[in-house]
Amino acid sequence: MLQKLRRQTEAISDPLVATDSTPRFSTGSSVLDSWLPGGGMRRGTINEWIAETEGGGAGTLSLLAAAQILGTANQPHPPAHAHHDGPVIVVDPGGHFYAPAAIACGIPAERIVWCRVTNRRDAVWTLDQALRCGSVAAVWSMLPWNLNDRDARRLQLAAETGQTPGLLVRTASAGRRPSFASVRWHVRSVPAQPEQIVPLPRSRSALPPTNLRRYRDLRVAHVTMPRAKTNAARQAFLAITPDAMLHDLDSRPFLAAHSNSVSHSNPVGDTATADTSTANTHEKAAVHLAAQLARPTSTRREPPQRQHESQRPRDQRPTDQRQNNRRAAG
Repeated sequence: MLQKLRRQTEAISDPLVATDSTPRFSTGSSVLDSWLPGGGMRRGTINEWIAETEGGGAGTLSLLAAAQILGTANQPHPPAHAHHDGPVIVVDPGGHFYAPAAIACGIPAERIVWCRVTNRRDAVWTLDQALRCGSVAAVWSMLPWNLNDRDARRLQLAAETGQTPGLLVRTASAGRRPSFASVRWHVRSVPAQPEQIVPLPRSRSALPPTNLRRYRDLRVAHVTMPRAKTNAARQAFLAITPDAMLHDLDSRPFLAAHSNSVSHSNPVGDTATADTSTANTHEKAAVHLAAQLARPTSTRREPPQRQHESQRPRDQRPTDQRQNNRRAAG
């Protein structure tokens, strides 16, 4: 009964969720999959990874999702998710695509179609045509610029038409703009100490902490989902090993370290954090600006007040007045 009510609620907020037969694919993370209706991202939608920091793992996570669609990922995948036999179309407008990294994530080289474009117009056209093709497994692109509403809506409709998932890696500035994406992941790198690396036991690729800590080039990505059509904001910490394996980490050690750093940065006992004080500063500035705008300086000129003849300088007084003054003095 509860499951039926959940599906009805999801159908009201997002009509595409109403069809349970919609194919889904995994993100490669058990935690991220649990946030999504049906346990994965849907085909026929646009999904965005926002790179909040350079080298934070947004590109890696998107390529791992593409490997999950193909069924060739190094990561164990949920058996309920269907795989696609088509290729992955890579639209590379900025020349940032690195084929060995995609192969390391589990995407076979023979299933990559690399399209190098030189301008925005060609990139949007190529994305649109690839998304409309149902024989394509996925369309991947790292966009160095923002999309306007018209192009974003165009790509969304193209993905729905071909039932092809679009996997877009976006810049941090794009994360502050409206989007037609079904799911938007914000990814940034965080420093990690060895004692903070605690894998979750329910992770599909869980390793003992000692085995996971032996990696020297281990990256920890902080992933948040502030925008989703059916869920509230959530966050997770993922460990990315050099062999492109994802490991879900316990978030409590990282959150505890963050709270300790905030408390040390406010030793006087100020309960407001640095973010709150910054927000207050912006709020005060906005209030001051609003007050100035509420009392604009009038551009209308008032007519000059008429001065009494006795208040004017002698050389500006009328001639008859000067003559009267001479007579009075004589």
